[in-house]
Amino acid sequence: MGFALTLEEFTPLDHPAAAQAARRDAIAEAWNEGHAAGAQAGTEASAKAHADAQDRLRAEWIEVLRDLAQDRQEAQASVLRGIAPFVQTVIAGLAPRLAEEGLKDLVSDALADALRDRPEPVPVLRCAPEMAAALEPALAEFDGRYRLDPDPRLTPQEAELHWEDGFDALDPGAILRAAEAHLTAALAGVEQDLDATHTETRADVG
Repeated sequence: MGFALTLEEFTPLDHPAAAQAARRDAIAEAWNEGHAAGAQAGTEASAKAHADAQDRLRAEWIEVLRDLAQDRQEAQASVLRGIAPFVQTVIAGLAPRLAEEGLKDLVSDALADALRDRPEPVPVLRCAPEMAAALEPALAEFDGRYRLDPDPRLTPQEAELHWEDGFDALDPGAILRAAEAHLTAALAGVEQDLDATHTETRADVG
């Protein structure tokens, strides 16, 4: 009696060695893909961490600089607060005397210029009545070449030199008043900057 023999067909993948090689290739490919994905994720995470660290460092530096600026402003304000009353007291005490003494030289120089440049008609010097007697000796060299008219509207620190088409206002006290005004404005400016810094700091904290 006869019998039939059936042969099973094998492909290369069915061979154990080929199957193992295919598995190794698949594993290697999966590892490469995983490694690439992990490296990308790690790079992105590292970049984000670096950016966050830079932001924190920048914020800390800004805070340090702001504190330094506030300390400087507070120091300036403290100094100005300390000297302002003293300077204002000195100016208030010395201004009248300094202005009266300075007025003599200022009037003498202005009168000399007027007599040199426009002697006709005779210049007219106006001053406070109480300053007339004090100015006459200082202007002795110009005696007879000008007219002195006391004017009660003027303070002892003021004088006016009139000529035909105009006049000069002479006020040496204005320099001292300007110095006092500048000091007051400087103190007000520092105080304003300090208030603005405090307001900004409170807003940041809030």
